[in-house]
Amino acid sequence: MFPATGYCAAAFCRLERRDIAVGQPDDVVFMICLRDRPSYVRRLGGKELKLAVYAALCPEGAEHDLAYRLLALAAERELGLHPLPEIAREVGGKPFFPGCPEICFNLSHSHGAAVCALHDKPVGIDVEKLRPAPKRLASGMENEAFFRLWTAKEATVKRWGQGIGALLRPLEPDPLCLCVEGLLEGYVVTVCPSEDTEIRAVRIE
Repeated sequence: MFPATGYCAAAFCRLERRDIAVGQPDDVVFMICLRDRPSYVRRLGGKELKLAVYAALCPEGAEHDLAYRLLALAAERELGLHPLPEIAREVGGKPFFPGCPEICFNLSHSHGAAVCALHDKPVGIDVEKLRPAPKRLASGMENEAFFRLWTAKEATVKRWGQGIGALLRPLEPDPLCLCVEGLLEGYVVTVCPSEDTEIRAVRIE
């Protein structure tokens, strides 16, 4: 599904390259090597699913499709779910699995990048390409500082299941938000979990 090359150094974990022939069912590039892969909570008696973040780059225009490919890949590798369960949307637009309400996920894409977060509790995620910040919103902030704040706010709103309109109101990001350093060069990726938890980061090349 994805070529097997590359390296990612996230701030909170070490990622191990795994060389696999392209086109094989296992063509995920990286495996987190600090712990065993998480286990599906229903299948293995209450062991919690660790928060997983999958990310990849693509040509501009293919981001939406890539986000759902990442979701399918994460669900299969982390939970053994294949094919991907049916997806529906809440009133605020947040996607969910109506047949698997205990599995929570969130997607985001921006200018040639897509990300997916998967957990057993509500989660929000946002990615933004580093670029000149909109002057009317940045209020003199540097570009990276602005997008760190913006992605934290958007990830917070998405975890709550609210629409983008909530960002137009005064809003402080949830203190649980974490910027995933170094995951995608040239982008800011921020995830907002429901609790303080470890994060597994996987970049697909």
